[in-house]
Amino acid sequence: MTTQPLTKAEIFINSTMNWDDNDRTTWAESWDEIQRKDYMDTVVADDAHGITTASPSIFAMIQAVE
Repeated sequence: MTTQPLTKAEIFINSTMNWDDNDRTTWAESWDEIQRKDYMDTVVADDAHGITTASPSIFAMIQAVE
């Protein structure tokens, strides 16, 4: 029996399960559409390499330093 790989949406939804209020606020109120898409793309790319992406609030702090 073979299993289908997860879709991008499934990968992203799985990543949101551990978000706290700060993460949800960053996603919904602080980021624009482009920033949300960039984060989603990063989550999917990281997953393909077996990497767990930082939560949105931590991701935003990392971006602010770069």
